[in-house]
Amino acid sequence: MPIVKRIVALILLNLWTGFAVADPYSEGWGPPVGEAFPQFVVKNHQNVDVTLDTVKGERGALLFLNRSVVW
Repeated sequence: MPIVKRIVALILLNLWTGFAVADPYSEGWGPPVGEAFPQFVVKNHQNVDVTLDTVKGERGALLFLNRSVVW
């Protein structure tokens, strides 16, 4: 089997496995679609309070939450 086909097959297998494993846990992953995001206050890298209203622009906000590298 050519290398490209093997890579594509591995990618598809990983995607399928990820979706199959994640499905039972997806219920509690955040607010439902259409529900208002809860208000929050966090400190930024300059130790200044940041809220949803301070980062939200005219078209809303895209929040990306990431765990630290120390698990």
